[in-house]
Amino acid sequence: MEQDFAPQGVIYGLPLSIDTLALFYNRDLFDKAGVALPPATWEEFQAMVPKFVQVDGSGNVIRAAAPLGGSMKTVDEAADLLSLLMLQTGTKMVAPDLTQATFDSDEGAQALRFYTQFADPRSSVYTWSDSLQKADHLWAAEQLAMIFKDSSFITEMKSKNAFLEYRVAPMPQPGAAKIPVAYPRYWGYVVARQSRAANLAWQFVVSLTTNVDGARQYAVAARRPPALLALKSIFENDPELGAFANQMLTARSWAEPDPDAIQTIFSDMIVRAVGTTDRITDILRDAAGQVTQLLMTYKL
Repeated sequence: MEQDFAPQGVIYGLPLSIDTLALFYNRDLFDKAGVALPPATWEEFQAMVPKFVQVDGSGNVIRAAAPLGGSMKTVDEAADLLSLLMLQTGTKMVAPDLTQATFDSDEGAQALRFYTQFADPRSSVYTWSDSLQKADHLWAAEQLAMIFKDSSFITEMKSKNAFLEYRVAPMPQPGAAKIPVAYPRYWGYVVARQSRAANLAWQFVVSLTTNVDGARQYAVAARRPPALLALKSIFENDPELGAFANQMLTARSWAEPDPDAIQTIFSDMIVRAVGTTDRITDILRDAAGQVTQLLMTYKL
């Protein structure tokens, strides 16, 4: 969080809550498959995939294990999931001086191959295709064993299927990882440079985000994971929000110059990796070049 809101020690914004991606899993489908616990590692996840996948006579997926391998056409979190996998493999996303993208590396290639294997019909873990319906729809219809979402999904999910038996677990990690990495979803409160009452506005932002009692009231009323470490214990044992609260200290992101453009670039990367014979190194090089252009455009 510090790298986003206070680079070089200068505070540009402050958050009130920190959300992260977590693993939602369908308890009924897990029971039917004889699976007792959600995967803690990506290796465990890979081993579970065949237990949930159902295909028709033509080899088309009719029930998926999880929406991995798809682009943003069917998976809203596709770009974030690919970013997460890159960070988990130790990929250096951008140069320290923010002058160029550097994820076109061996680690970046490893992450892209891992993600897209789930959309490869030749793979033993084939489970997804962009020809399927949107992941959110399949989850609500109980045609999906797992899905990766932030905590705001809980309210939306219950409005679509109030009887769905689900649980929430932390994001899987690489088996050899020494430090877990989660992917954050947060927004910071800022003050415009042109504000005629900047000092007063900053006083309000600081009070809003750092006052423990006020932040606690917000977190409890909104049921959103708090940003203040002092409030981490509020939801630590909550069956729905515990996974999110416990991931706040391991949440990592990278300096995205234009989040919307990055989402498109990463989604296009996935489409090319799944649907063409282009080399992974070429796909990553082209995407990194586009992000470098963004970095130069938005550089302060």
